[in-house]
Amino acid sequence: MHLDTLYERDDAGLTLRERGGRTAAPDFHLVRTVDGNRWLLSAALSEGRRSELDDALSREPVVSALDEMEHSLPVVIARPLPEQGPEPVAAYRGPAFRFRDQLAPVAGPIELLRDPRGARVVPELDWIRDVEPAAHPLAVARNSSGEVVSICHSACGTARAAEAGVETAAGYRGRGLAGDVVLAWAAAVLAGGRLPLYSTQWTNHASRAVARKLGLIMYAEDYHCP
Repeated sequence: MHLDTLYERDDAGLTLRERGGRTAAPDFHLVRTVDGNRWLLSAALSEGRRSELDDALSREPVVSALDEMEHSLPVVIARPLPEQGPEPVAAYRGPAFRFRDQLAPVAGPIELLRDPRGARVVPELDWIRDVEPAAHPLAVARNSSGEVVSICHSACGTARAAEAGVETAAGYRGRGLAGDVVLAWAAAVLAGGRLPLYSTQWTNHASRAVARKLGLIMYAEDYHCP
């Protein structure tokens, strides 16, 4: 479900592009869990290259505890994959979370934005006006002037699950708004019959603080690179 939420795939199960955008899928995406590893390979690769990657990823050890993952590099980093070379600058590593079965009530004055096209927003969040219908629900917080200053939307999703995308304007960070809009978004996703998911990078301490504040439950680590 996690990988299906992130990528569009062809009939052979190979990734074509990220959902919700035009970005090409990475060469591979590895998900590490304590129950085993999962991965997807790109349709853009040659059959021989996919075979090499599949063989290398199949030898990735399973980590025994979730709290070991941050400081336990995947073997594909310690021993680079064929033709990969050193770890690319664009490599992504980070935890993936699910929400608790019972969500806490939203504390702040958060609303669901039904029609973003004419929304009053701070300049940083102008992009909100152009989001596609698939990005809904849109949970937002406003400033005293009525402008949207923080938003959580569905960055990608399927009929079964949606992945959170959250942004708060620079001048309004550190006030707890991100946690409030994420919580309201998750409640709306659940109300629509889907599973809300949240992921971030290990180095994104602000985003990880949101996960801690909401009591999110880590279930995996993502690793992918071009």
